[in-house]
Amino acid sequence: MPWPEKFRETLQEQAPSLKAMIYEGYEGISGDTPAKQRAAFWIKAMETLDAQLDFESKAALMGANACCTDGPVGELLAERAERAKCLTLPERLEIYNSDEYCKASMNDDGTLTVSIHNRRRKSYFCSCWQFDGLRKIPELSSTYCMCCAGNLRFHCQNVLGLQLKLKDVTSSCLNNAGKEPCAFIFEIC
Repeated sequence: MPWPEKFRETLQEQAPSLKAMIYEGYEGISGDTPAKQRAAFWIKAMETLDAQLDFESKAALMGANACCTDGPVGELLAERAERAKCLTLPERLEIYNSDEYCKASMNDDGTLTVSIHNRRRKSYFCSCWQFDGLRKIPELSSTYCMCCAGNLRFHCQNVLGLQLKLKDVTSSCLNNAGKEPCAFIFEIC
């Protein structure tokens, strides 16, 4: 989940011409800014990225903002990667899929689908902390979800021993009213 501060740095590195456009009116935004303002900022940022960048550029930019590549989640998945080192791909998938939160499966065309299964009652919800405290999470471009795709890519590459490239965001609970989990297709490089 992107931090406004890290996103600013990534924009400076990868798309400096968009930085001023995106941060106009949000110059002081940070992770401490109230959730409602952060949500408005992310809506504006994603609309700008969608209008100005191609899919691959957006995937690289948002993927570079992925959270949970270290800390407790990173440690858990690093442990799984260590256990999976000498195993076959089906065995590695079994290890990756050993928790109920994320699932990965091979597709007939040789791509990999990875999905996030965050559920409350009958619907899926966005796991991004940026929206904590909001009664209703705003509908947002699936470009925003490329940040989570960066997280999943990082961990799948480590546990499955594959090089991956995001091909598509096939589902986002941010724009399907929580009816389906967030899901991503990765090409194996």
